[in-house]
Amino acid sequence: MEIGFRTWQCGGDIEFIQCSHVFHVFRNSAFWQGTNSGGVAYKVPAADITRNKLRTAAVWMDEYSKLVEYASPPLTAGMTLGDLEPRKKLREKLQCKPFRWYLDNVAPKMFAPETKGLRAGALRNPAINGCLDTLGSNEPGLYPCHGQHGTQGLVMDGDGLIRVPLFMYEQCLSVRARHGGQNLVLRSCPTSSEKRPADMLWKLDETSGTFSLEQSGGGKVCLEAMEHQTPKSPFDVKVVACSSPPSRLQMWNWQAW
Repeated sequence: MEIGFRTWQCGGDIEFIQCSHVFHVFRNSAFWQGTNSGGVAYKVPAADITRNKLRTAAVWMDEYSKLVEYASPPLTAGMTLGDLEPRKKLREKLQCKPFRWYLDNVAPKMFAPETKGLRAGALRNPAINGCLDTLGSNEPGLYPCHGQHGTQGLVMDGDGLIRVPLFMYEQCLSVRARHGGQNLVLRSCPTSSEKRPADMLWKLDETSGTFSLEQSGGGKVCLEAMEHQTPKSPFDVKVVACSSPPSRLQMWNWQAW
């Protein structure tokens, strides 16, 4: 990815040649120092991959670098991005264009969320230390907070849409009727030209701690934790009418990154 957009930003171009084929042949571990690393030749520590992505974003992606940071696990203790100045000076010397230029001119069909007003973190219920989690599907639930971003990573934009970095910021938290009640679900976020539907506009009340939305038919519903085990988690979550005052299971806080 870095070679791609830095080439364009710095005055070059990359062409797709009709009928061309590109291959990547992985060496088998049986022929590489006798190691056993899942059938491939060598292991690459996950932390190094994350670090390289964050370095790339910090040098080349300007204000959009935060989106990469929100979608990545935190670096391990003691690990830093290292010295970025030589790369930044090279970019300045070559008079490379901004990443916004790349999005507008080279990849205009690429979805990129508005970066202004973004708030990243995890939604935590302190009563049971459970965080909203995708649970690997489009039906989020509650899971013990792990602090590793990933499935518990959320980004709230200025409109109140809750986007999921793990799903390329294109899926938003919503509700749908099911079995006589309402369940959390991830649905495609509205485009910039579409009206924001009421069942996607969440509000975290910092005073009461409630996480709620106003329904199109009137009334307000809140997110409520459940001390109930599911096949995927020791906890569960439901969407119910807001109580006044809110119960401890309806009180949430935002664990900001």
